[in-house]
Amino acid sequence: MFSVAVSFGFFRWAATFALGFRGITRIGEVLKALRSHLVLPVDMLEPSRRKLYLRITDPKTKRRGARAQYTCIADVAEFNFIVATFS
Repeated sequence: MFSVAVSFGFFRWAATFALGFRGITRIGEVLKALRSHLVLPVDMLEPSRRKLYLRITDPKTKRRGARAQYTCIADVAEFNFIVATFS
């Protein structure tokens, strides 16, 4: 699905899919997220760091666990694509 989206030029959709797949999240959690929930290395003033974080503000398990959860993407290929798309 990722490669088909990139070949058709749907870069934001492909980056969203990669963020959900590699971050092991539900796709609805990624689709509800805003850009302010995505923390890139530039946002942390550490451009050399190779990790990005997504804050999930409305997780399915919010009544039993934490009110907010985080996921991290550290894989180089997906990291570079997501940063290039959402920067």
